[in-house]
Amino acid sequence: MEQQKLNLEKILPTICGSYGYSVIGITILTLTQVAALVDRQLFWYQGQGIHGVALNTTKAVRDMSLQLGGAEKWRGIFYQSDVLILPQTAKDLAEAIQKADKYKVGFAVPLKMVTGKWNVDDGLTDEQYVAMKNWTKIRTCGYGFYYGDLFANYQYHEGDNGIGEDWNFFLDNKINLYAVKLPFGHVKEIPL
Repeated sequence: MEQQKLNLEKILPTICGSYGYSVIGITILTLTQVAALVDRQLFWYQGQGIHGVALNTTKAVRDMSLQLGGAEKWRGIFYQSDVLILPQTAKDLAEAIQKADKYKVGFAVPLKMVTGKWNVDDGLTDEQYVAMKNWTKIRTCGYGFYYGDLFANYQYHEGDNGIGEDWNFFLDNKINLYAVKLPFGHVKEIPL
């Protein structure tokens, strides 16, 4: 039986990288609302594994490609399972997706890291983050939340200089990337 091709303009492919954190249910609910606001159907996949983040990410993207009928490139979401996206952000996130699609760019939502810096370029201080305008062009960002082009044949890898697989993705693929400031939570920053 031949696999039916999916209309990639009618679905919102969403990969949740799960590497040791529980998936946050309210985030899935919010992403379902976002998909409806952009007139697409959420197509969700949870990646997981024990082989390190770079290999797990490569596998998750390739698995999604298979679910999409062998698509080599598509626009979608990749987020980590430790990101909290609340329903009150759904409208703003949907508008950001529509703007990114209109201009054929990608965007990342900066998150605060355990180092106290924001995961943009070389790491921003709180003061630099506050001063940064929404939709600022950036070179790279952590993969906490990204929307834009994803490629089935890309091999995620760590950098020799300590740069993670997420930052290398943006640099290697020359992604036209912008920072969108949305109030997402980051489990790594929530005190227990």
